[in-house]
Amino acid sequence: SAAQYLDGWGWIGSLLSIEYEEGYWLIMSDADELHVEGCDGPYDLVYDLNAGANLISYPDPGSTEISAAIPDDVEGLFSAVLGQGGAAMNTETGWVGSLMNFSGGSGYWVVVEEGLSFSYNIDSGFGRTAINEYVETLPKGVQFSMTQSSEQAFYFVDVDQIELLDGAIENGDWLMSYNGKVLTGIRQWQGSTIDVPAMGYNDLDANTAGYFVEGDIPTFKLLKNS
Repeated sequence: SAAQYLDGWGWIGSLLSIEYEEGYWLIMSDADELHVEGCDGPYDLVYDLNAGANLISYPDPGSTEISAAIPDDVEGLFSAVLGQGGAAMNTETGWVGSLMNFSGGSGYWVVVEEGLSFSYNIDSGFGRTAINEYVETLPKGVQFSMTQSSEQAFYFVDVDQIELLDGAIENGDWLMSYNGKVLTGIRQWQGSTIDVPAMGYNDLDANTAGYFVEGDIPTFKLLKNS
């Protein structure tokens, strides 16, 4: 569901209210801060998830590692978690990708194998301090800038999948996705499996022109840090 603000009309669409347990994409004409008016919600919210993708909130102002936040008895049913510009995938060896923590003020797509109900593990209403955080440095130049889109996908790339004609990938190099000549995602290699974004076109956001639509096939490039 969605709502759009029109001058002279106000809000139109089927999305009529903001719910505490849900997540939302906000498409902005300019950068700004959102202050939500209302009372604090409960930290022990029960989230009822359907099989597949669910857009939900994180009800704590702090941060908690993904594995610690999801109860052990249902963690195996979680396939992936997607945030704004980052994702994590649940593998036999644990969670991989650039998204390492749930953080207050953000929404997340959680992908589960079957329907379930759960509550986050939150310690006494105070989120645990994030233990790990993925921090990347982007290459300089306007040609490496891109726009966040609400339409996004991620390709998880392991070192065994990267074959170069000369040399090998090194920490600090960048993996990039392209739709033709348009950069749609960039991620810095830091030695382990990483999620390379592939942003899609949103007809409500002119800044996403040239990004992927259904049926497009991405190409990938590697930029050496040296």
